[in-house]
Amino acid sequence: MYLITLIQAAAIAFHILPVFADLAKIPIIRPTGHYKVGALDIKLEDKSRHDYFSPSESRKIVVTFHYPTDKTTAFLRPYIPFTIQPIVEADYTIPPGELSRLVSNSYQYAIPAKLPSPAAIIFSPGFRSSRYLYTSLCEDLASHGFVVISIDHPYDALAVEYPGTNKTVLMHPSAGNATLDTIHPFHTQRAEDMTFLAGVLKDWLRRLEVHTESVNALKIGAFGHSLGGATSAGAMQRTKLIQAGLNMDGFFVNGTTTDDAIKNVERPFVIMGAGKHNSTSEKTWREWKKYQSWWYKELNLVDSGHLSYGDFGAFVEQLGLRDKMDKQFLEGYLGGLNGERAVKVQREYIRDFFDWQLRGGKGEFFKQAQKDFPEMVFME
Repeated sequence: MYLITLIQAAAIAFHILPVFADLAKIPIIRPTGHYKVGALDIKLEDKSRHDYFSPSESRKIVVTFHYPTDKTTAFLRPYIPFTIQPIVEADYTIPPGELSRLVSNSYQYAIPAKLPSPAAIIFSPGFRSSRYLYTSLCEDLASHGFVVISIDHPYDALAVEYPGTNKTVLMHPSAGNATLDTIHPFHTQRAEDMTFLAGVLKDWLRRLEVHTESVNALKIGAFGHSLGGATSAGAMQRTKLIQAGLNMDGFFVNGTTTDDAIKNVERPFVIMGAGKHNSTSEKTWREWKKYQSWWYKELNLVDSGHLSYGDFGAFVEQLGLRDKMDKQFLEGYLGGLNGERAVKVQREYIRDFFDWQLRGGKGEFFKQAQKDFPEMVFME
């Protein structure tokens, strides 16, 4: 009953406008598991830290919980809030209004299913991006029984809408021209965000009545795209609560402080590259590998681009945007691999890794190449 009360309060306090499922809308590429997916957005505050980009305030983040459910509600979440949509479309050169044609596969405020295996995965998006652009990855994991918590990091995300308020935080001006040499403050704050979330996760799973009986045995994984991949490694250097990590095509940040210098994460870790981006061309990956004493694996999604990871390539195909967007831009960021196929392949490998590391699965995808997925190859 506590969860029902919480969800009723969330409908008011978080003020996320529900939209009834519109048959005219196109669902983002559907999840493959046997569970339906529920979702809820929450603002979390870390009172122990000041925000680097707003020093007078404590640090706040906004997260989405995607979780398995057996009981659907009457409405699906929009793919992206209407306040965020035009900002994302402009930055990604998507024709205005196109993202409004999409709908997620997640039921707002659905009651979580009772799960036998306590496993949660934290996700961090790319720099100057949005957690909404990775919805299909999070939904797919949730449909297979994981609880997935995606973070938006205010001031480096394109825009973050605080639930229950009219406040939207835009990207900090310094993010617009950040380089590998100036990105350290963003990376540090992101890694601390993820570390904070890992520390409060058990309490929130109890509040949401997920894993209430087994939450003390919770196992946590972390993954991310681009700077979000580096964030996962940075958080693992700060806390032992995260048992496994995965980096989707992100460089590693080698900062000047002890916390931000590349170090041994001391737990299993996977790097997934895109196309020609691999440890041969990426010096931070070569540097990172020198420090590792535990199992790691580098894979490569051949003929892909940096934005093949996440939803971008999938909805380019689903919405028929190849003829509406700059071809050179799409070729540079998506390569030649079909966007929907790229999502299907990466989801299989991400899920198999976390099932192996957090739930005792077999990890077959990391022991030998899979003939059904020739697009993903071992680099070593």
